[in-house]
Amino acid sequence: MKTINPSIFHPAGWLPLLLFSLNVTASPIVVPFQLAGNSIVVRASVNGVAGNFLFDTSSPDVLLNSARFQGFPCEKYSEATDIHGNIPVTLCFSVKELKLGESELPWRRQFVPVLDLRNLEAVKGMHLHGIFGHSAFRAFAVMIDFESQELTLFPLGKNGDYTSGEPLFSPSSSYDLEMCGHIPAVIIHWKGKALRMGIDTGSEINVFDASALERKGLSIYATDSVVIRAISKHRLIAPAGFAEGISLSDWQPEMVQVVVADLSHIHDSISSQLDGVLGVPFFKKGKMAINYKRKKLNLWRTDDASLARVK
Repeated sequence: MKTINPSIFHPAGWLPLLLFSLNVTASPIVVPFQLAGNSIVVRASVNGVAGNFLFDTSSPDVLLNSARFQGFPCEKYSEATDIHGNIPVTLCFSVKELKLGESELPWRRQFVPVLDLRNLEAVKGMHLHGIFGHSAFRAFAVMIDFESQELTLFPLGKNGDYTSGEPLFSPSSSYDLEMCGHIPAVIIHWKGKALRMGIDTGSEINVFDASALERKGLSIYATDSVVIRAISKHRLIAPAGFAEGISLSDWQPEMVQVVVADLSHIHDSISSQLDGVLGVPFFKKGKMAINYKRKKLNLWRTDDASLARVK
């Protein structure tokens, strides 16, 4: 039985104060990352305090660890949501400066939630200062190169055009994205059925929503079980197995490991329905890029991923 954390943080019951500047940096930001299990960990800093942050496309905002940042009482956020349910948020922190590596991001003063992330630290086996979420990189195209373990943020113009630097070679495949709240989603096909799957770099594994599989008459052959852990102290034991024949158009992994769990709490927080999430393992054998403004997902296979360098 394995322990994983498939989904990290989602807001519920509040509207974030979007004070994110639309001005972007002049050149691409390139930083190394490490993998803790199947989670992407980058070095970043908040108000000059540097540490490890999970890079999570499923988190709407920057989220700080109460063990590293002293929050103050506020009523801006009512609660957060992970796969286990709602988590009360009573503390906030004023972020005046945000850096990824040594590069300062375009950021105006914003209040972000502060939560106890000690359970997440225990799962990852490392100190964490927080979670790097959507509000920090929504003005960029985000490229994740798993082979070289590099993360690149490309500045974008108003229409999603690259303003400085871009991948040197065309991707192997390109797909339309649908934004489900702050989570980018793509359509995959499996056993003749279409499934809307969120792209979740905070998830260590691919997850099918149990109710979605039931509605579509699909099932997996469970060969194992996993313990799902996230921010809260709750644990969920979920069936796990392999799904053969999953395809994202012409992107067809040979065999995809999946778990089946109830994602209803996540659906409630984003006011949208996902049939599951694609975690890091689905994309790990190549390179991926998400252009939030154009709503495009680009993929490079392993054999040509090394060609997609920055101009």
